[in-house]
Amino acid sequence: MSDYKKLRGRPKIKKVKTVSENQLKIFWTEVEGAEKYAVLRRDEPDGEFVRIKWKKKLSFTDTVEPDKTYWYKISAFKRLEGKKSSTK
Repeated sequence: MSDYKKLRGRPKIKKVKTVSENQLKIFWTEVEGAEKYAVLRRDEPDGEFVRIKWKKKLSFTDTVEPDKTYWYKISAFKRLEGKKSSTK
């Protein structure tokens, strides 16, 4: 993702919906100028956040283990000037 830069604005998670026993759907707010969002997750309270998905939409369905706690955060990115769009 070297063709993208992280934006200062941070999306806020609006809602987390249980889709099934092992799926959660996460919804977040739009950041002005964002072209992609990185979904990050950790599964330990003091663990490191790891990027699990790039999304253009404002939601993501994650497959999880039942009865396990997860923490999420979303980061917004914009393409650098003069760079072609990625196919990811």
